[in-house]
Amino acid sequence: MKDRRSGDATKAWAFLQVLARMGGTLGSLGHETVDDHKKQKQILAKQLIQSFGITADPIRWYAKGREYKTVFVLRDERPKAVREGGRRR
Repeated sequence: MKDRRSGDATKAWAFLQVLARMGGTLGSLGHETVDDHKKQKQILAKQLIQSFGITADPIRWYAKGREYKTVFVLRDERPKAVREGGRRR
């Protein structure tokens, strides 16, 4: 998931990484945060559906908990130093 022009990772890829760090659940979101993530979620879901032949929405919104949850197991298993490498800047 790279931008064709710049070669940088897309926002959808960043959203997937956040979901992985959080074990597949991104919850307790405020209204502004939901609006920020909504488009990223839509793009990511579309890419997952196209890439893997998924028939249903792979990332669901649960209004009660104000959270996005993947319908598949997702976790970030990279070494801790790698996972936290981007946050130190």
